[in-house]
Amino acid sequence: TCALPIFSQGTMLSLYLSLLSKIPYKAVIGFSGRLFMPKTVANTETPVCLVHGKDDDVVPFESILSAKEQLEKLGSKVKVLEVPNLGHSIDLSGLKFAVEFLKGII
Repeated sequence: TCALPIFSQGTMLSLYLSLLSKIPYKAVIGFSGRLFMPKTVANTETPVCLVHGKDDDVVPFESILSAKEQLEKLGSKVKVLEVPNLGHSIDLSGLKFAVEFLKGII
């Protein structure tokens, strides 16, 4: 499976499905989402890149910190970018961070 940048609910779904998948994804790159932990976890090998605006009023910024903590406890590799002065959106700094993340795994 490939790596695609995803936003908000797409991040939530992709994180959830990646943990259920018996075959690791190349990566999950999520913007402005949160983690809903499945009851059973089959995969912790998928590398994860999370980007979140500190001023998000739709999905609270703290969601990214919780996701990072939970994923790392499972043994997943997680890179996080906290973007100051950004709401529920994607900006150029987040896109650049995601590209650098991809360069590191390809």
